[in-house]
Amino acid sequence: MGQVLILSSLVCILFVAAGPIKDLVTRRRDFLSLRNFFLLGMFFFYLMASVLYAAKGTDNPGLLYSAQENGPLILAVLIPVFLLAYYAGDFVGARAGALTRILPRAEIPISTPGLWITIGAFCALGSAALLVGGTVRETGGNFSYTQVLALQFRNAFAAAAMGLATYYLVARKFNPAAWAGAGGVFIVTSIITTAGGAGRRNWIAVMLAIPFMWWYCSLRYRPVMKSLGKMAVPAAGGFVLLLAYTAVRHEIGQRASVGERVGQLKSVVSNVEITDKAADIVFMQDTPQNTVFIIENYPKVYPRKPLVGLVYVLGTPIPRAIWPDKPMGLGIEIMEQMQAKATLAPGIIGHGWSEAGVIGVVYYGLFFGFLVMFLDVALRERAWNPFFVAGMGTCLGNMIAMARGDTPLFLVQVIAGWVAVFGVMYGVKVVFGPIAAGFPEVVPPPAPGEEASDADGADHEGPADRPDYIDDALAEGYGEPHPA
Repeated sequence: MGQVLILSSLVCILFVAAGPIKDLVTRRRDFLSLRNFFLLGMFFFYLMASVLYAAKGTDNPGLLYSAQENGPLILAVLIPVFLLAYYAGDFVGARAGALTRILPRAEIPISTPGLWITIGAFCALGSAALLVGGTVRETGGNFSYTQVLALQFRNAFAAAAMGLATYYLVARKFNPAAWAGAGGVFIVTSIITTAGGAGRRNWIAVMLAIPFMWWYCSLRYRPVMKSLGKMAVPAAGGFVLLLAYTAVRHEIGQRASVGERVGQLKSVVSNVEITDKAADIVFMQDTPQNTVFIIENYPKVYPRKPLVGLVYVLGTPIPRAIWPDKPMGLGIEIMEQMQAKATLAPGIIGHGWSEAGVIGVVYYGLFFGFLVMFLDVALRERAWNPFFVAGMGTCLGNMIAMARGDTPLFLVQVIAGWVAVFGVMYGVKVVFGPIAAGFPEVVPPPAPGEEASDADGADHEGPADRPDYIDDALAEGYGEPHPA
């Protein structure tokens, strides 16, 4: 059974890799699309993890759960079933472009005041949310409703701030103040997303906001190899920092204070050390074995709950004090069932199987294929707007983790982040929009050798002054033009 799982996973790796490669060659879909982030999570938490899981033995007694029946064989079948359903949903979502009008437009003037007022608002609100949510450390885990909201919002505020600071840096790349501002925002947002907890997804979202914004405001219009080369160095640096942080993040407890986390981050940056422990934590994911547990025990031992994920998402705003029987996350349920000491990763396939067997796996694939493609269509249409790109970029950490699960919980966090970020942007537009509109628009400079009104990255007068390389790319159908 282990060999079948390895073969299935390797074939699916080739199948999944074909999409991003095609994106690079044809340029009909952005390389840093939400789909590719989602598929990165599938590769990391299911495909590669399944190969390593099966190679070590699915009935290995050293595992938290040793396969008892044919769970690994069923998982080998369910992985391609899920991917086929996902791409079917993707196909439908590509034809639902008219629905993107329901998404907020974030039409804040793209000027220096417009950008930095919004960045400042996000940093201030993220810091305030950290102070409110961070007090959970002293409450013994008794979360209030306000604290839960603060914990949901702070990471989205931080990622949005970093995305907008990146846009300004790309547009003013020869301006020392832009570098200082972006560096300051990175420090603040790193603290916001790492203090008060030990998770990695939140800091990953801040790191990913940088290449995500860089891609949509500049690199997507450039030659492919040059774009990848420019992203390679900062991407490698960020990955190294993440590995170093992974090894030490639990050393000062799950709810580290701001001062404790700042000291730890300083030591990580000044003395980067990647241990074998970090590599094991990053690459030896437990999602496949947890999914096998679900396959072998649902519904044999534990009852299935059709569409409970949908109920969980819709019922999240209702306090548990009002609805005591509100569904718990599947990660918590299998933690108790498997007698683990921490919340486990059920996996998106595990979620589907626990709800409705193969049918559940299919409807999870269809839904997320449609949703992610729908969002990519909106990104393609509004790639000219850094505020919209920054808002959508707040979900990247959770988008990668969606395959790992707890999937409904991560979807709730994505939706909550979008609501908070676009709500703040609307407030900035109403209060400061008229002021920001009185200043010149900030647009990225052209590539060396290309003509533009101001090659040093200074403010431009507006869409008519947009660099020629963007207009040429738009003329070929690569994205939608800036509205005049």
